[in-house]
Amino acid sequence: MRKRFFTVMAAALVVSGIPVMAKETSTEEKISEAVEETKDSTEAESVVSGNEDRISEIEKQIHDLEKQIAALKEERKQLRESNVAEIGDVIYQDESVIITYNGIKEDEYGDGYSINFITENLTDKKIIVQYEDASLNDFMFYAVYSANLAPNKKSKDEIDMYESDDEYCPMEDLEYLEFKVAVLDGDSYDEICISDPVTISFE
Repeated sequence: MRKRFFTVMAAALVVSGIPVMAKETSTEEKISEAVEETKDSTEAESVVSGNEDRISEIEKQIHDLEKQIAALKEERKQLRESNVAEIGDVIYQDESVIITYNGIKEDEYGDGYSINFITENLTDKKIIVQYEDASLNDFMFYAVYSANLAPNKKSKDEIDMYESDDEYCPMEDLEYLEFKVAVLDGDSYDEICISDPVTISFE
């Protein structure tokens, strides 16, 4: 009887020990999983950081190429026998912006036209580009032109001319447009620079 009692007790001890071992094993697995997750997360962050560095490098190369393209367009313009502006001509470039002539478009209602431009921000901060002291065929007028540009972005903008404007010049009478390019800080509105007169010839 006593032998059977000890046998039963021993079996009970063995059985009661099983959950404890399982619990310890489960804890070890959780720790191991947490370590692996941390490792994977660190590796992922490293990859993301590497990607961001490469993206920044590519964007800088693109901007450098665009500057070179703008310089080639200016050289092409100078080599042409005619000074008449063509779509794609770079009309102004400095360290902050590139401005490209984008043609003349008649208003859809037939009561005017727009002189179109593409402006590119070459900086890593917000800027505003405006035209000052504008004139058409030597007649001064107020050019409502203001391009608000985020860092390293482009925008399509225009100068609108309507028949109802006092300064209106019919499209067929256009000879040249002249203005100064003013670049302002996009946050403080302080003037960064202002150019010498820029001239676009239409004939």
